[in-house]
Amino acid sequence: MSNTFIGLKQADGSFYPILRDGIAENKQISLTTVRDDQGTVKIDLYKKDIDSLDEPEYVDTLLIENLIPHPKTEPTINLNINLDENNILTAEASDPETGNKSDIKVSMVTLPKEELGSEPDFAL
Repeated sequence: MSNTFIGLKQADGSFYPILRDGIAENKQISLTTVRDDQGTVKIDLYKKDIDSLDEPEYVDTLLIENLIPHPKTEPTINLNINLDENNILTAEASDPETGNKSDIKVSMVTLPKEELGSEPDFAL
């Protein structure tokens, strides 16, 4: 069984594993904003062998848009991340305050290398 996980980097630079690469599963994580009136959250996804000391490899970016503006750390966003049997990653976000899923847009975007590694605009 693979020890390679898809996950994200936290503000302190540590790798937070979410899904085991190559294993079909669904996970939910809760996150929040870090700035007042934040309408989008960008989550850079990485792949890393847990046993390796190497830096995680960039996979793609989840862009969550159309969030209802709140003071920072107030809104909780439930993010469901799914890896299917074909190793295709999908995600859906919902706002527990309103229950809305359709108003929140989640898309995969590939960012240029120079835009990676900045301070995350979310907190777990």
